[in-house]
Amino acid sequence: MSYFKDLLTDECFKSGFFLQGPNPVTDQRKVFSYLDYGGEAIKVNDVLWIMSQWWTPYDFKDASFSKKSEGVYEYFNQSRRCLINTNEGRFRFVLDSQAEYKQRLGGPRTDPSAPWSHFLLEQDFVESVRIRDLSALFANVKVRINDVKSLDGDSFDPNKHTAQFIWYLTIREGNGKSKEGLGGNFIWFGIPIYDYRYPSIAKHIQYDGDFAGSTKALIYCLNSKDYLSDAPLKFGKEYEISLDILPAIRRAVKYAVKNKIFATSRNLVVNYMNIGWELPGSFAVDSEISNIRLKGVLND
Repeated sequence: MSYFKDLLTDECFKSGFFLQGPNPVTDQRKVFSYLDYGGEAIKVNDVLWIMSQWWTPYDFKDASFSKKSEGVYEYFNQSRRCLINTNEGRFRFVLDSQAEYKQRLGGPRTDPSAPWSHFLLEQDFVESVRIRDLSALFANVKVRINDVKSLDGDSFDPNKHTAQFIWYLTIREGNGKSKEGLGGNFIWFGIPIYDYRYPSIAKHIQYDGDFAGSTKALIYCLNSKDYLSDAPLKFGKEYEISLDILPAIRRAVKYAVKNKIFATSRNLVVNYMNIGWELPGSFAVDSEISNIRLKGVLND
């Protein structure tokens, strides 16, 4: 008999966000602050939703806060803003990387090895799931890219600069019985949504770049045409991504085993996700997600 298992906990963001530090090298994944909606967040016994602010010069722990209406909250500072609707499970990302590079680098990011601004939501699953136990894994999210403005001007170089909105999962060695640690080999499994340089994102396999804070891990990304109806995406239009990603995960695992990243496929789990913006260039971006779900189908 089959049964469903939700991998994500608190899909409406009612428990708030645990904020990581700006520097993944020195801060790693330590939590430095708790965005608890002015004390109105539902209290939890475990870290659920994490907010990443890698390489910002403006630490979001000092962000201003306001309650917009019942269940709707806003945090903002000099370069980024988020609006969280806990009634509908909506999260709006607004980020100005030009302001961050001006403060951190004195101007645009020109060195391709220099780390770039991130604005991500993360979750380590309370219970990971073994891939071999799955008969399907359904990924769902509604996403709207409201606006993307390139601010690099004539210095824009597509080899250095872009704005990317992507959903990542990790496939890691583990037991599938509890929240997994960070040990063991792993790969990134990507569901790309937007890249400023391209009308759609082709399937690609690469390694995480050689820059401060990178994981050096394999990245296996899907073709966005398989789940997004427009190429390019229309600003302001909401798209719903809904697909069974298990067949692609199995292909990613097969590739990783063949290339000796994993010794075997039998001890692999899906244990973590992140979604949001990476801005190697100077951009002003605005987007929103809602109805984010990861639901596994398992056999007794």
